[in-house]
Amino acid sequence: MNFTTKEIATCLAALRYYQNNPEIGEDNEINTIATNCGEFKHMTADEINGLCEQLNFAKLPRVIVEIQGGVCVEVYSSEPLDVEVLDWDNVEDPESEQDARTLCAEAKKLKGQL
Repeated sequence: MNFTTKEIATCLAALRYYQNNPEIGEDNEINTIATNCGEFKHMTADEINGLCEQLNFAKLPRVIVEIQGGVCVEVYSSEPLDVEVLDWDNVEDPESEQDARTLCAEAKKLKGQL
């Protein structure tokens, strides 16, 4: 999963609030969510600390794109990825799976989220 900085900050704030207010973990809707309807006990303060550290220091996936003769021949990644290739040589190719203009618009939108 990919989260924005704002989303991670919100998750961290909620976790810290939950950690600092143990009465929330009592019999109520929040406890039902935290225990997956009683399937397991809610997280301890130490477990929440560990989760917060994971969220704070999550590594970005490493991606290597192999180009030969100006052509993308392979993409390697440390994590599963959905890869799209924006090829301006095929902007209006009727056999192209996706119009390059649409892909370019999506790329600009994603770039704004990074």
